[in-house]
Amino acid sequence: MPNRVIAIAQEGDDFLEKSANLPIIKYRKVLDGTETATAYVCVNQVCRLATTNAAQLEQQITQPNEQLH
Repeated sequence: MPNRVIAIAQEGDDFLEKSANLPIIKYRKVLDGTETATAYVCVNQVCRLATTNAAQLEQQITQPNEQLH
């Protein structure tokens, strides 16, 4: 995917190490009470609402950037 950054990290030591090099993930956390992956779609350092739902993630990825705000 051109012009995209995909960062994958787990909470704990792995997360701390990766967030030092990728500041955009520093304040991203798994949603409370979930044990599944939490996804954030961000454009120009502004993120949409976090989701654990694959259909919502697909919608956020395919939604035009101007609808971010």
